[in-house]
Amino acid sequence: MAPMTLISNSINNYLIVIFTIYTINNVQSQRVYCGGAPGTTCSCPPSSNPAVIPGSTCILDCGQIDSCNGQTLECRAGDPCEISCSGKASCRDAATVNGYSATDVKVTCLRDDACSNQMFIHCGTGDCLLGCEHWQSCQDWQQEGAVSTSRARSFQCYGPACPHFQLPFQFSPSPTPAPTTIPTISPTKSPTSPTQNPTPAPTSNPSSSPTKRPTMSPTNHPTNVPTSSPTFRPTRNPTKKPTKRPTTSPTPSPTNDPTKDPT
Repeated sequence: MAPMTLISNSINNYLIVIFTIYTINNVQSQRVYCGGAPGTTCSCPPSSNPAVIPGSTCILDCGQIDSCNGQTLECRAGDPCEISCSGKASCRDAATVNGYSATDVKVTCLRDDACSNQMFIHCGTGDCLLGCEHWQSCQDWQQEGAVSTSRARSFQCYGPACPHFQLPFQFSPSPTPAPTTIPTISPTKSPTSPTQNPTPAPTSNPSSSPTKRPTMSPTNHPTNVPTSSPTFRPTRNPTKKPTKRPTTSPTPSPTNDPTKDPT
């Protein structure tokens, strides 16, 4: 009888050691595997835990079928938090994400029905992301599902199944401070395609009255030394076939009455 008791005690001690090592590693990795009855809570380790690294992301993993249904998923105060609903129907039926005291909060819904039917998300003080990455992952939000963004710096839903009509408006942490008060009433129907090779040194004195009819086929070899004294009265009927070998020393005093029948 004594040997059996010794063996039993040894096995129990061994299991305790394994459980202790698993628990320590689990805290260090900041990933908590959740799964319990509806109405229970799955929480991130508190910041008072000496194994918790300040500022690290806590991941609450709901990776099994129905693993977090109806549970409260409690984020850690002052740190980023991620809820991974990777199991089928894993975070549905009134599952609640409590990220009020966290910073960034991200909820990813990776399988069908993962975040369907009355899921509640309370965003933190940072960026709030909802990922509906499966086309059936975020169904039936029109009933009672909700996202609270009152404390968030930004909110975005991405993926093919975002229930946009049942979500708050998406907003950016840095929207434009002063959009135009007089937008154009007739925007162009054919906007120009931006150049892929813009000039590294654009002119500091652009023309105040650019031409309304720019050439459709500009030269590929513009002059590197344009004239400093261009004519103010260019001809209205330039020659259609200019010479390919212009003179290198044109007359400084051209005639005002050139012949109508040149040789």
